[in-house]
Amino acid sequence: MNTLVDLLTDAHSRFGGRTALAMRQGYHTQRWSYRRLKETSGQATARLQGQAVRTGDRIMIWAQNSPQVVAVFFGCLRAGPLLYLWTCVAHASLQQRW
Repeated sequence: MNTLVDLLTDAHSRFGGRTALAMRQGYHTQRWSYRRLKETSGQATARLQGQAVRTGDRIMIWAQNSPQVVAVFFGCLRAGPLLYLWTCVAHASLQQRW
């Protein structure tokens, strides 16, 4: 195992349907399996490549923490762009710069 993508691939093959991510949203908890995370990250990779995003490109995501953001993170690792992740809880003075 050399990369985070390798780690996800190994976890997918070893743990498949087990919970990889759990995120509390209000009164319920959203759970994603390793299978769903790997499949969704593959979809993110395909979409990035479909938009001609390549190794060395830079993309920025401004979003709340979520399983989808984790999937996009892994999708970026697979597709090659540099990812700048900006969470919605960033300090207000930094948000005003954008």
